[in-house]
Amino acid sequence: MPLNTVNVTIAGQLVTDPILRKTDSGKPVVNIRLACTPQSFSRETGWEEKETIFVTATAWNKMAENISVSLAKGNRVLITGKIKPTSWSGNDGYKRTGWEIEIDEIGASLAFSSVTVNPPVRGTESDESIDQFLPPKDQWNTGATDEKEPF
Repeated sequence: MPLNTVNVTIAGQLVTDPILRKTDSGKPVVNIRLACTPQSFSRETGWEEKETIFVTATAWNKMAENISVSLAKGNRVLITGKIKPTSWSGNDGYKRTGWEIEIDEIGASLAFSSVTVNPPVRGTESDESIDQFLPPKDQWNTGATDEKEPF
């Protein structure tokens, strides 16, 4: 990891549905926008919301595909990743600069909702990479049974 890399973890609501795109070379990519509203507690007034900030984050490959079918506008998510500078041309032609997060991990927040996690479908690329860590399949490696031992 380069010395100038800054890792962040952030929570917020998705402000748009994730849209899966492909680069010219066919690589899946998804950009998401989060609204993050920090809160603080005051003994006099209770919880107070601070100014909302909007964050752009990018995911690639299988994670991008999973985000596009798993998350939707309004979902509260937690992301962790590397913050990186970015630049673009605005509608007025002026160059703009800002920051975006390259997502390392993302998950639905369980603070106000529940989710069902589905394991990878057998035979997928991600599943094959997991198989290398499992013991070989053979007739003697079948796991526990409910039968009593004969002695």
